[in-house]
Amino acid sequence: MDFGDILEQWDASQKKTDGRKKQNQASRKKANAPALEEREAVRKSCSYEQIMEQDSRKHVHPMDLWLRRYGTIDKDKISE
Repeated sequence: MDFGDILEQWDASQKKTDGRKKQNQASRKKANAPALEEREAVRKSCSYEQIMEQDSRKHVHPMDLWLRRYGTIDKDKISE
């Protein structure tokens, strides 16, 4: 069995599974997730204090916070 035979077998198996994948492919959106318009409507109906409380519950990863604060430096551009 050479590489060509193996490749043909693999192609045949992929063609069989492609049909199944396309049928079973679903949206990655959560079933109960509200749409963008619904989220905006909820935010508009909330008071400023409620919005601030919701935002304060959000957590930022420390690495993301550091990168936002200090940024990055392109050392290659500096050396030019």
